Amino acid sequence: MKNIILARVLDVVVISLLLVDHSSANRFAATVAVFLAIVMLIGFFGMSADLANKIKAKSWIGRAFGMVAQAAYVGALIYAGYPSIAAFYAIAAILLRACVHHKLKPAGEGV
Repeated sequence: MKNIILARVLDVVVISLLLVDHSSANRFAATVAVFLAIVMLIGFFGMSADLANKIKAKSWIGRAFGMVAQAAYVGALIYAGYPSIAAFYAIAAILLRACVHHKLKPAGEGV
């Protein structure tokens, strides 16, 4: 539980840094967002069924907060003037969520 709270606090800090009108804070937060997107892509390419189960095992409130945080990152990146990083982050987040859904899909379902 502490890890989830710490992660959400760090999300709020990075999003706040994107929204302040200070160029070095914006660049730092954009760099952090790029790093997070790269980590999501690594998770996408290295996804196992166990990891997908761990991600999917979160409560619906946890998943909702995660999606809100990802949307806030994209919005803050666009507002800060980094639309290409926002697109990269959004694509990485969508791919990760799709991979979780695909790994947990029953074997009998269609393609």
